[in-house]
Amino acid sequence: MDGKLTGFIRNDSPVTLEQPAVILGTNVLVLKDLAPGAQQSVKLAIVTTSFGQSLSDRIFGQSFFGDPTAANDLARRAQTRHQVIDQLTFDPMFGNLGTLDAEGPVILAWGRTGVLDVQVEGQTANKVANILYYVPAAMGVHGRVAFSGDLVRSTMTGSDAAFFNKDPNAMTFAQGTVTMAYRPIAFDGTFAADHLRIAASVGPDSGVGVGVKTEPIPDVCLDPKAKHPETCPRQPPLDQFDGVPEIELFDRTGAGSWHRLPHPAMGVTYDMANAERYVDPGTGQVLLRLVNEHQDPVNIYLNVSIEGTVK
Repeated sequence: MDGKLTGFIRNDSPVTLEQPAVILGTNVLVLKDLAPGAQQSVKLAIVTTSFGQSLSDRIFGQSFFGDPTAANDLARRAQTRHQVIDQLTFDPMFGNLGTLDAEGPVILAWGRTGVLDVQVEGQTANKVANILYYVPAAMGVHGRVAFSGDLVRSTMTGSDAAFFNKDPNAMTFAQGTVTMAYRPIAFDGTFAADHLRIAASVGPDSGVGVGVKTEPIPDVCLDPKAKHPETCPRQPPLDQFDGVPEIELFDRTGAGSWHRLPHPAMGVTYDMANAERYVDPGTGQVLLRLVNEHQDPVNIYLNVSIEGTVK
């Protein structure tokens, strides 16, 4: 993959495919119209992009429409196609998400052949048709790859907090713990992880930087009955609340165990030492447990990047 989605599209249908586009998360590549039998190569760089722009604007560009009854055929067609894509990406709770609900790449293309032949006796019908072809495509992932941004899906797998709420931009929860699973989009093969980067921020646009190399706190430092070595990191007092929860990682080695990280700072990226201990080689999944030890709720977004080689 090497940070790019590559391949080709061939039109084996008898109709021209208009404005074909390859979609992967918020990444979009718009191609030229494909005549029957025509073929185009695909090379789409996978980057973390803003969640603020709608998918229809990424495909067609921003447009301002006037009275649709007075517009010409080109403007009416563009308006209709904008609205169809907006319906595909609209969530009744959170509005326009700007992404399709799909694990892998999707090819979108348009046709204008009438689906139903309509005839009105004594009248000449004005036939206007817009057909959307929605084609999920298979994707092979291999070589060096970094899963981040909208290529990583998050799921809450457990919580004992008094309340928990999650939307595309943040999660909010009260005193207690929340366990989250972060999993890359599906791939075939074995994943050898060498970087696991975590950044607490106010939203997905903040991204993940190179990161500060970080190791979990030794268990002895968290045991209230043990004598703490001088090398133990200093944790913030419970009466000093900065709105950031503690983060624990699930170590998959042996019988499996949870390890707490040093208290994270907002906006700082942490690059975990021995990343392979925490990343499932079959799925790339990482388990994180967020701990809020205060009565005040936390409101936070975790940017997670998982990097390595797929074989």
